[in-house]
Amino acid sequence: MDTLFRLFIAVELDPGVREGLAAISGDLRAWTVRWVRPENLHLTLKFLGEVPQERLPQLREALDRVARQHPPMKFVLDGLGAFPNFKRPAVLWVGISSGQEALRRLARHLERELGALGFPPERRDFVGHVTLGRVTRPGLQSFPEQAFRDLASGPLGTGRVADFCLFRSQLRPTGPVYSVLHRFPLAAPEQETPRRGGSPRIRRRSGVPPRQTRY
Repeated sequence: MDTLFRLFIAVELDPGVREGLAAISGDLRAWTVRWVRPENLHLTLKFLGEVPQERLPQLREALDRVARQHPPMKFVLDGLGAFPNFKRPAVLWVGISSGQEALRRLARHLERELGALGFPPERRDFVGHVTLGRVTRPGLQSFPEQAFRDLASGPLGTGRVADFCLFRSQLRPTGPVYSVLHRFPLAAPEQETPRRGGSPRIRRRSGVPPRQTRY
């Protein structure tokens, strides 16, 4: 019988960024939210589901092909949201205000390569985000939307994507445990973006629901 690995592809966050995001939940601990542990916070690119162990070499080859064609990139975490909405929230997340398009190109490339291997495509286009928590009893309480939004008066962190990882997710009674099976460095030459008039302006993306993750 084949050994099945529950897999997803994601970008790791720097420890400082993870700690900052974890602190957001401090004032809302009394609410019925299952907050993601700091060590598990990440930026998902693609959920793969249960994959036979014998397919891992083929999968690694495909992911390596993608990584070699993309340069390192930067992103800014900014804006808090809920899926599907704040009236009946199920997932709480932080969005991305800068670097979204580069991440979207990477995610679309992954979709093409993995689609050729038989992995089903996502139903909606990629919107980069970091899941902060999942509401355990949606609809039974009035969610403190304003209190949640007030926790983010500006950017919540910045990151640099030098690689992405193939993660294994092991579901346990105490919560999922994620482990990196393989790391794929982004190897294309990095291009300098010309700057005019100082720092780039941050554009907020509010109310854009991301794809729900399933692990």
